[in-house]
Amino acid sequence: MSFFMHHLEAILDIPPSTLTLIVVMCGTAMYFIREALVIPALVIVLGPFVVLLAVLANYGLTLLEYFPLNRYDQWLICTITSATIGIVVGLCIAAMLARVMDKSEAKRSRFHQA
Repeated sequence: MSFFMHHLEAILDIPPSTLTLIVVMCGTAMYFIREALVIPALVIVLGPFVVLLAVLANYGLTLLEYFPLNRYDQWLICTITSATIGIVVGLCIAAMLARVMDKSEAKRSRFHQA
């Protein structure tokens, strides 16, 4: 349990500047993505999910020490990369769920017609 708490504490200890940049980038992406959604209100659910994925990606990149965060440009690249990962993975998961729901709805409608 202490292993889990250690990682949870490290994830929640994200610097405010990093979190602000992630939220701004994800919010901008959600603004433009909302036009493509069938139900634009889903952006209310998808937005926090994408931010959470971006924070987890940032923690993973920081943990792997892929970018040395002692330089400003490396911090910026790490934050932009983690926000991009969060946006792409979140949208892929949302698209897969929509596809599964669409197929199950088509199957139900075919079953009720017969």
